[in-house]
Amino acid sequence: GGGGRGGDADCNKIGQRAQWLNDNLFLDKPIDADAIAAMVGMGRARAMELFKELQEKSGSMKNPSGYLKAAASREGFGPPEEPPQKRQRGAEKSQHWPVAIPAIGSAPAKGGKKGAGKGASQIVGKGAPPRAASAAGAAKLQKRVQWLNDNVFQEKPLSDDALSAVCELEVGKALELLKEAETKAAELKNPSGYVQAAVKKELRGGGGGGGGGGGGAGG
Repeated sequence: GGGGRGGDADCNKIGQRAQWLNDNLFLDKPIDADAIAAMVGMGRARAMELFKELQEKSGSMKNPSGYLKAAASREGFGPPEEPPQKRQRGAEKSQHWPVAIPAIGSAPAKGGKKGAGKGASQIVGKGAPPRAASAAGAAKLQKRVQWLNDNVFQEKPLSDDALSAVCELEVGKALELLKEAETKAAELKNPSGYVQAAVKKELRGGGGGGGGGGGGAGG
């Protein structure tokens, strides 16, 4: 059977699975927020496969977060590098997932964007597109989509595909895009299609608003 529908469920399931692994197998080296964000970006089916591999190798696994991030990078889903202060804040804010950030001696991303500081979000983009920066970020986006479905798009709620799509963007960008969809709610025949098209455009580096249209075939 194809994975269950329900986009809320996807971000949640991935977080819950990571928490279970942290609680039961990796107490001393828990999976960190960046690794969880990369898994959300890859989608639930692939994330669960990787979690299964982790579980099978747990005895010999020295760095589960590094393993997941390496797998994500190979498939083009590496999380962007963030300045350490920002990470710290993300760790404190994360609601359900105990996110300890171990000091991982991983090599810097190609092109060594170390110490990019506040400008990090502008510099990302050469490699993988920026993604929801942490588990807390994914949870925030999920809440926002849920709110829009309850209050704005009751007739034609945003699909789980639309939620997965916004999870691929940097949190600030994704929230901006959802705000735009909210302001255009009255004229959107297919809000999910609009959001997905806008995300694609953003990832291609189009920027500058989601453009009109967006009615396209939903699925």
